[in-house]
Amino acid sequence: MPRFLSTLVLFALAAGGPLFAQQGQTLQRAYAGRSCRVYVPSTYRPGDARPLVVLLHGCTQDPADFARGTAFDAIAERERLLVLYPEQTSSANSNQCWNWFEAAHQARGSGEPASIVACVEGFAAEFSVDRERVYAAGLSAGAAMSSILGATYPDVFAAIGVHSGLEYAAASDVGSAFSAMFTGGPPPDQAAAKALRVMGARRRALPVFVAHGTSDYTVRPVNGEQTIAQWAQVADLVDDGVDDDSVSARPSSTQQGTSPGGLRYTVFDHLGPNGLVLLRRLLVEGLAHAWSGGDASGSYTDPAGPSASEALWAFFALHRRSASAPPTPTPAPTPGGDTVAPTTAAAPPAGDFNAPVDVELVPDEQATTYYSLDGQDPTTASAVYSGPLRLTQSTSLRFFSVDAAGNQEPVRRADYRIGGVAAPCGCAVHVTRLKAVAVAAKARYRAFEGYPQGALRVGDEGMFQDDLYRGLLAFDASALPPGTLARGATLRVRRAAARGAVASLHVDLQRGYFGGGAELAPEDFLAPASDYDLITAPAPSADGEWLEVDLPQAALDAFNAGGRVELRLRAEKARPQFEPSWVELDAAGADAPEVVLRH
Repeated sequence: MPRFLSTLVLFALAAGGPLFAQQGQTLQRAYAGRSCRVYVPSTYRPGDARPLVVLLHGCTQDPADFARGTAFDAIAERERLLVLYPEQTSSANSNQCWNWFEAAHQARGSGEPASIVACVEGFAAEFSVDRERVYAAGLSAGAAMSSILGATYPDVFAAIGVHSGLEYAAASDVGSAFSAMFTGGPPPDQAAAKALRVMGARRRALPVFVAHGTSDYTVRPVNGEQTIAQWAQVADLVDDGVDDDSVSARPSSTQQGTSPGGLRYTVFDHLGPNGLVLLRRLLVEGLAHAWSGGDASGSYTDPAGPSASEALWAFFALHRRSASAPPTPTPAPTPGGDTVAPTTAAAPPAGDFNAPVDVELVPDEQATTYYSLDGQDPTTASAVYSGPLRLTQSTSLRFFSVDAAGNQEPVRRADYRIGGVAAPCGCAVHVTRLKAVAVAAKARYRAFEGYPQGALRVGDEGMFQDDLYRGLLAFDASALPPGTLARGATLRVRRAAARGAVASLHVDLQRGYFGGGAELAPEDFLAPASDYDLITAPAPSADGEWLEVDLPQAALDAFNAGGRVELRLRAEKARPQFEPSWVELDAAGADAPEVVLRH
């Protein structure tokens, strides 16, 4: 990045709340039946077209709250911007979330995207708007809706901002929404293909700003990475029709800094084919699900972080709508003709769902897709895929695609297990942290070591021994608030020290007590488990690093049942060796192992 831009970015992030001498107008308007808060700077004059920033609040928020938290009106006054804050109603969503996870609100010309654009049109009919500089950004559910606006209306919005949000079409129902929030949405290449389809002839390389915190346990940071990767792939294909990384998900440059509040952050910039910044990601260490650098008078803010509002406008100011409109791409010819079969993916991927799920079949090129739902392999005489498949019961979905050259891929299978119906909520998830009592033993020799003072060791002492040390973590699930139902759980352990070559950690689960008795005994470390080898995860690679592993449904069932839940940890070496091979995990205080339950 040019030196002056680098300086500008760091200055904007370090800036505190902007001050202004004059006060513009805060107005209430209703456009196309939707209530909106409007900010008009004191310097506005009719006929003087000004940029417009559309800001979408998150769940349980409203426009006034979001305006306070982002402090964006102050930036608007200083920079002579118009600001539009559309409001989501409780009748549309009981938690006032934008319904980003429903297919009905992911297309052009209908649902909430069309309603928001109608607000823009109504606003532009009343105020002088520079149509080359209309932008949209939001937090959480509002950020996910901003992604949708970028895909469905690239001819309206010059750029978008996604703070603690998700990629376009990250989910298609409540069940897949929770899955995306906790583990990420569909692979970015698949999501990019969806975005290109909905963009149609309006497709272009869309400038995107992303902000996320490393400690966001409501919408995991992987979603920020996926959002950048999705739009990088879109821009790459828009550039010349070829997947050749002309715009890459790998950053072109990085900058690091520390906010006045003491939070470290990194800015990742991705250049477009013209050499200018097209995508930017702000990653803030220790930031939770909150607007970075926001004002404490608003909800879901962290004043200690770098100013996301300043960084957002610094990015938007670089971009006009027409500047990123591409020439019509010409696909590169394939020497000797097309001989490569398509590859089709199911989105969301196969797995366990609490509610009916809409499954899309996405080939990586233009192709006809055949499928079956009866457990039998489909043929070219089977049903032809034409739109999302709603699965209301457990189903073995099988499918394949054939391209225009007649290349046919092998039949693929995706098994969906559908359980009870989840409560319809797209809001921020409540979190309960259960700290563990950590104990250790020499499992093989049954020599109980008792409660460690500082660390929990798993592994061996060398001489080609295996599984000498095991750890046991005990949790009191009755600490969950009464009447709550955990929908997600993450085990967190922090590496204190290590030696040798431990490759992975294995976790067994016991409902109640290992060995059956309430008193800890050496036999507990070898006793049968309710769920043996429940999860396997790579060992932490550095001292001080947290390992975070999402627990499967069996663990959720155990915690939701209440009472005592125990997890037993075992280590697996990368290779047999004479030298000791172990990992020590912090076992006491703030860094003790914990399970984070989302409900």
